[in-house]
Amino acid sequence: MTIADSGPYSQSLDYGIIVISKQFSGFFRSQFTRLPYPAKIFAGKTIIITGSNSSLGLAAAKHLARLSAHKLIIAVRTPSKGDVAVSCIQKPVPDCTTVFEVWPLDLESHASIAAFVQRCQALERLDVVVLNAGVMTEEWVLVEGNERQVAVNVVGTMVLGVGLLPKMRETARLDGGTPVMTFTGSFTHWMTSFPQRTEKRIFEGLKREKKDARMDDRDRYKVSKLMQLFCVRELAVRVTASDKDGKIIVSTVNPGFAIFYTALKLTIARSVEVDSRTLLNAAEGGEETHGAYLNDCEIGRQSDFVFSEEDAATQKRTWAELSDILERIEPGIMENIQ
Repeated sequence: MTIADSGPYSQSLDYGIIVISKQFSGFFRSQFTRLPYPAKIFAGKTIIITGSNSSLGLAAAKHLARLSAHKLIIAVRTPSKGDVAVSCIQKPVPDCTTVFEVWPLDLESHASIAAFVQRCQALERLDVVVLNAGVMTEEWVLVEGNERQVAVNVVGTMVLGVGLLPKMRETARLDGGTPVMTFTGSFTHWMTSFPQRTEKRIFEGLKREKKDARMDDRDRYKVSKLMQLFCVRELAVRVTASDKDGKIIVSTVNPGFAIFYTALKLTIARSVEVDSRTLLNAAEGGEETHGAYLNDCEIGRQSDFVFSEEDAATQKRTWAELSDILERIEPGIMENIQ
């Protein structure tokens, strides 16, 4: 049986074998790709990195401090951890001139996101936003009316991103620059058949507890990352079409290997520092990166799903449902895009 025989979202074992055999060769090759060491200077830039107290976000922040970012906002759920992160960032750069600010941000709380966005309005400028924070769990929990991974990786992240667009457009008008908003995606968007696409309401279907066979907890993270990719693609299209002044680059970046199995981690995982280079590459922007999925510091190939006719319709459905959700959370927020 071929993919064409079964449809782009076949849930069969044959489909899984086809996807794994077709894509994992590229995945393994990617893990050994040499990534360029970040060298672009970010002088004068104000930058936000969410989830920047550990792992990729922290490593990216270290690079940005080394590259002379003017102001770096460490957006974290626990401010005390952000303070520790700042000390860690400053230590290897004794002559660092970057201004650090630790701001609380909990993507599981709509109130926290709203407060963060409001605080950003007082910034003189906002040049780069790296939406890196996310969650991966096998525990089924509802957060603000959605399954936790969907609530954070899709809804919360998009509420924040759309909420920050006005400040970024304002920055673009200051000096004719092009601010960058990049979302940390995942290779795992290749690895789901997205069974919830057949639901009358996709987000409602994703609320089902794990006892539902279609809601394998290990798959839900992959689904959330595919949905995030859909939404970023739609956002990029609408940002381009908007008649509002101020150009913005919007992209998704795959940082590399996510931890699935310890044995694989020990043999092919790249270091956190190396993976963080992908975030820096995305933060540099460039017109060619707008709406793109970045992989290994270049324009990458997205899942075949993203280019199928069925998937195009699913992408638009996902965006339409998300738009309704965002409007319920923050009435009028979609006007930021139009």
